This record gives sequence, C-alpha cells and structure tokens, in this order.
Amino acid sequence: MIVGGGFTTFRSAGGGSGQYAAAKHGLRAVADSLRAEVNSDGVRVLSVLLGRTATSMQAALAAQEGRAHRPELLVQPEDVASVVGCALVLPHRRDHRGRHPPDGENVNHAGSG
Repeated sequence: MIVGGGFTTFRSAGGGSGQYAAAKHGLRAVADSLRAEVNSDGVRVLSVLLGRTATSMQAALAAQEGRAHRPELLVQPEDVASVVGCALVLPHRRDHRGRHPPDGENVNHAGSG
C-alpha cells in the first residue's frame, strides 16, 4: 500500500494561497493517477484527506488569520495514524472504483495489503 498524506480537502483557494492549493491538488492528482496504474497489480493507494490537523502549521495559520488556536477541535495526529493503520490491515476486496475483482482473481497479493 502507498499512503499519501498532506492533501487538502478544500475545493477552491482563497487569495494568496494559489501556489499552496496547486501543490496540494497536484499531489492528489498524482495519487489518483498512481492508483489507476497500480491497482490492478494489487497495490492500493490511500489518499488521506482528514482536514485540518492539530499541528504547528495550524497554530501559525490561526495566528495569521487572527483567531484563537483550538487544537482540541481539530483532527489529532494520532487520529491520522489510526486511520492509516486501519487502512493497512483491511483486506483488499475491491479495486479503486469500488467494483468486485473479476471471478477467480486473487487480489490478496503478499505485501500489498
């Protein structure tokens, strides 16, 4: 399994964040393309899109936006680790489009999750 994180969940960028938004959307596009390329080989690609996570980056962003930083209201780093950990142990039953694999196809490849 290939895990990509740091992708953004927002759909549009505000003023002054165009380069940041482009980079995040580019990472998502690369993950989607990679998923389409390797899924038939039994390799899963996981894009983690959990939103704002309680990190120092979010503390700085809150200060820049002139609002109180409330990390207890954000996704916690250990939550991200838990989601990824759960995904790693899921059996590989469906391809990236949610379809069942063809009859007789063994999708439980060793090491691919």
